[in-house]
Amino acid sequence: MRNARYAEDVEVRLYRSGPYGYEEIGAQTQPVPVGRGKGTTFSFRYVVTAEDGTAGKLTFRAVAAVLRNRDALPADNELLSPPVRVS
Repeated sequence: MRNARYAEDVEVRLYRSGPYGYEEIGAQTQPVPVGRGKGTTFSFRYVVTAEDGTAGKLTFRAVAAVLRNRDALPADNELLSPPVRVS
């Protein structure tokens, strides 16, 4: 995540695909300082489940939300991973 105007607190929620849509597997909130050209990394760990193995693949979805400030462009706050093969 990158921020060019002012420091913000941002929450990122991570989801994994499942048989009934996406289910949340983690959330993290941290400050994103001002810095042109620099990004802030949000890291998550995930342990592959037997259900993932049965499905053979899964997709991760990350959704960011700016806290306590107005987000000028909320449409760019979501990222989908390419399908991850599980065997």
